[in-house]
Amino acid sequence: MSPSVDCLASLYCAEDVSGTAWNESEMCGAADRVFESQPAVFMDFPVEDDEAIATLLMKEAQFMPEADYLERYQSRKLSLEARLAAIEWILKVHSFYNYSPLTVALAVNYMDRFLSRYYFPEGKEWMLQLLSVACISLAAKMEESDVPILLDFQVEQEEHIFEAHTIQRMELLVLSTLEWRMSGVTPFSYVDYFFHKLGVSDLLLRALLSRVSEIILKSIRVTTSLQYLPSVVAAASIICALEEVTTIRTGDLLRTFNELLVNVRKILHASEPQSPVGVLEAADVSSPSGTVLGFSSRESSPDVTDSPPSTNSQRKRRKLSLHNESCLHVESASL
Repeated sequence: MSPSVDCLASLYCAEDVSGTAWNESEMCGAADRVFESQPAVFMDFPVEDDEAIATLLMKEAQFMPEADYLERYQSRKLSLEARLAAIEWILKVHSFYNYSPLTVALAVNYMDRFLSRYYFPEGKEWMLQLLSVACISLAAKMEESDVPILLDFQVEQEEHIFEAHTIQRMELLVLSTLEWRMSGVTPFSYVDYFFHKLGVSDLLLRALLSRVSEIILKSIRVTTSLQYLPSVVAAASIICALEEVTTIRTGDLLRTFNELLVNVRKILHASEPQSPVGVLEAADVSSPSGTVLGFSSRESSPDVTDSPPSTNSQRKRRKLSLHNESCLHVESASL
């Protein structure tokens, strides 16, 4: 159950709501120096074996927003513009501190999962700004070795500057709402594994990793990407990047990814579940297919506006197909 709205009273800023603006010229100058020193490839993915990837596939749906989250944006119950502004600010923090793309993906994942479960009172737009600060702070604590004090996270904040104890209260609210499940599964969890299995050369890999990261970070801004599992977003991003620099056709790439995931599904099917929950998850992921990536589409159409309110079991059983990711593929290709 989500925490009571009553606890929101403790999140209000003690200072004037107008806050204190940062010196924009100084901040931009510092950001420019970070960009100049940033290497072409800024990720170092560990090589995952088939068993580890199988585990990720089993639990990735548990780290997605509730099933009705996208519909709430489509019906304008939630503001698309506010979400995009929050993500753009998170990206500014990522650039300023030279954080990894994974940190951004985790922060946005925390934000989306929280907003899908928790309803802010109307007219409290500043709470989304506070939530953004809390999410990037939590993500940095999970992934980065250099984490600034909470006040220093508020890069280029123009409307409100939150006190440290206010941010800490929001962090606790996020942690409790997400049931302390912060490790997360993002598209970056699969990228190195896919490239390793595809046998991409080191020279090509260096360029592709940077481009795939760019595509993933741009795709998370698009709300329609919320209906796709992280493994599907990763595969689609790699396909887009490979098509830009190779002559490999999409059909060939889809068949290759299908073969990779079929092997992983065999491992899932052969594994002995360790609990009743594991029995259900293994039976779900190893269901008969004919589908790419071992997932069937939720519906024949990507439109999810008629989806009923989700439950935990429905969220775990969410299945998506790479066959049905054409709109994501087209959007990413145009980025």
